[in-house]
Amino acid sequence: MLIRGPARERLSELFVRRLQQRDPATPAGKLDKARRMPLAAPLVIAVGVHLRQDHKVPELEQLLATGAGVMNLLNAFHAQGYGAIWLTGGNAYDPEIAAALGFEAQERCLGFVYVGSISSPQNPAVRRPERTALVRDWSG
Repeated sequence: MLIRGPARERLSELFVRRLQQRDPATPAGKLDKARRMPLAAPLVIAVGVHLRQDHKVPELEQLLATGAGVMNLLNAFHAQGYGAIWLTGGNAYDPEIAAALGFEAQERCLGFVYVGSISSPQNPAVRRPERTALVRDWSG
């Protein structure tokens, strides 16, 4: 679901309202962060999955396939020179936020992809970690 223009301001208000309802003692700084998040990028994509309970593909695999699809989306944005990030958290998993966005009962919100321009060039000299820090050999 694409959220852009003035709809981002309404999403901002929704995030703040629900955060206050979930935790009335939320500090002002957290409320301000929730208010700014949807306004940080010109395009916000609410990521959802339609889970089919009676399908031959198990629910976990449906979720994993959606995650793989979002990763492809992120890679495509980055390949075109845009900045994009997928964020989750309390707002992503809040059923009232999902309902306000129009997700139906068999659908689940899995987070928000924020898309915009990169403010500064990426550092191409980033060191890669050693393979052994990420991969283990199995010898049977």
